[in-house]
Order: sequence, then structure tokens, then C-alpha cells
Amino acid sequence: MENYANKHGFRSVNKLDLTHQHYLDDRLKKTHILQSMSENNILKSPTKIDPVGIAFALLGAALFSLKPVLIKLLYAEGVQTEIIIIWRMIISLPIYVIIGYMVYRSRVGQVKFTAKLLLQTGLIGILGYYVATYFDLVGIQYISAQLERIVLFTYPTFVAILGYIFYREKISLKQFAAMILAYIGIAIMFGNELNTVGDDALKGGLWVLAAALAFACYMLFQKSPIKVMGSRMFTSIAMVAASLAIFTHGAFSSGLEFTNISLYVFWLSFVTAIICTVIPSYLLAEAVSRIGSGPTSISIGIGPIFTSIFAVLSLGESFTIYHLAGTILVIIGIYLLSQVKK
Repeated sequence: MENYANKHGFRSVNKLDLTHQHYLDDRLKKTHILQSMSENNILKSPTKIDPVGIAFALLGAALFSLKPVLIKLLYAEGVQTEIIIIWRMIISLPIYVIIGYMVYRSRVGQVKFTAKLLLQTGLIGILGYYVATYFDLVGIQYISAQLERIVLFTYPTFVAILGYIFYREKISLKQFAAMILAYIGIAIMFGNELNTVGDDALKGGLWVLAAALAFACYMLFQKSPIKVMGSRMFTSIAMVAASLAIFTHGAFSSGLEFTNISLYVFWLSFVTAIICTVIPSYLLAEAVSRIGSGPTSISIGIGPIFTSIFAVLSLGESFTIYHLAGTILVIIGIYLLSQVKK
């Protein structure tokens, strides 16, 4: 056989050649695997923490946390709930519409906007931007800005519960313990508020708890349409639908009364809509792109602390040991819940 190969110009293949070839193939496969792992690691996590990203996350959390304080100031001016929410939408809606139009122009033909998809998105938007917001604004009339922010901050517990009910997503023992910890924190703050303002604390607390439930439904049900059209397009359509619901509500409840406001009330409404809603939403989105969702969520987690600072300085609310203990327990509970879900 060896002579036949030499005679016809072929190279004989012996065991050493085959072994050497297998060795080269094996090394080549390992090299490809290592390169792939290296590329995936680069894509999944940044090599270092970006201080600008951290600053964006903290600033976004602080601006969001200022909103309940401004709402309290608007109520102090005698402004009705319907008028507050109408002006917030009038000011912020054009920005979301412009962004939605720009996204639509850039994705023409890529997304099929069926009647079912638009109706689904509209109903979810009404739930999140109208129902949840309205419940929250009604509730904050009766309780402190600090308790409102803490109760609303527990919406991830409802997301976990609703996820189990609708999608059979299991709730682990660690998740359950984290939720219990958060509700112990609320109970501590609520008990202190009940002694201070009486039955109004129960009324306000239930309204804000209903707002947290409605917002949790919004967060849970938005996943499906966002996968189809993207988050920015979804937000724009949802905001338009919620605005129509709000304007309809306002037309039947107060008519054109919303036009009769002072310049001070207008500026408070402007700050609430732009400084405390639109700008922080984009700051947090940029923070996620720079430092990732983990560090950003931690920054958002300290939002109630910012609310306490603003409420004490601007509204003269007290900050007792009960506020401190309740806030810490809720923040730890929600943080642990988010970590377990990841």
C-alpha cells in the first residue's frame, strides 16, 4: 500500500498524522470557543463602571422622587386631581408623540400595526398612565409623600403575584421572604401614619396600593407588545390612549375649568411633567445603556430616600425612627426580590 501511494504521488497517512490532525482540530475548536466566550462577555457587561452612567441613574431617581412633593404643593394651591393630571398630559404628550413619530418613520414596514395590537397597547396604556396615575393622585391627598412613595415602590411584589396567577411563574421561598420584609416596612410606616392622621391614612393607603396594583399590571402586560414594536413606540401609543381617556374624564368632570390656573400652578405642572417625568425616563434609559440594569436598579432603589429629603425640606413632613426603619426594610425587600428574579 505504501509503495502504491509513493508510485502514484500520494502521501501515506499513518497514525501519527491522524493524531496530529486531531490535535490541531481540537485546538482550533477550543480557540473558537474561547473567542466566542470573550466576545459574549464584552457584549454582556461593561469593563468598568461609567461615572456618567451612575450620575444619570442617581439624577433620574432623584427627579422621579420629587414628583409626589410637587403634587402635594399643587394640592396646597387648591388644584383638583383631574386638573393636575390633565396638565401633566398636555405638557408631556407632545414630546412622546414626536418621539413616537420619529421611531415610526425609522421603522416603516418593519412592524405590522394590527387593530388587535393597537387596542391591546391602548388598553395597557390607559391602565398604566391613566388608572394607576389617577389612583395615586387621589391617595396622596390623604397621606404623606413619604408613605405614598414607599407604598407605590412595592409594585414589584404585585408583579410577582400576578406573574404566578396569569403565567404560573413560581414564587420561590426567597421571593416570598423578600415580599414579607417589604410589607413589614410598610406596616411600620403605616402604623405611625395611622396614629398621626387617623382614618385618612387607611383611605389614602388603599388608593395608592390600588395604584401600585394597576401599575404592576401595566408592567406585566406590556412585555408582549414591546417585543413586537419596541419600547419607545409602545410608550408613545400608550401615552396617546391614556391622554384620550384623561381628556374625556376631564371634559365630563371639570369641563374647561383646567384653563383657569395661575402661572405658579402652570410652572409646578410643567416641572412635574417635564423635569419629573420625561427627563428622568430618558436619563434612566441612558444609564441602563452605560452601566447596565443592575446598578441602575440599585440607584432607583434609593428613590424613597430622596422623597423623604424633599418632603422634609419642602413640605415640613417629619422623619421619625418609624420612617427610617420602614424605608430601609422596603428598600431591602424590593432589592432582594429583584435580585432573586434575576
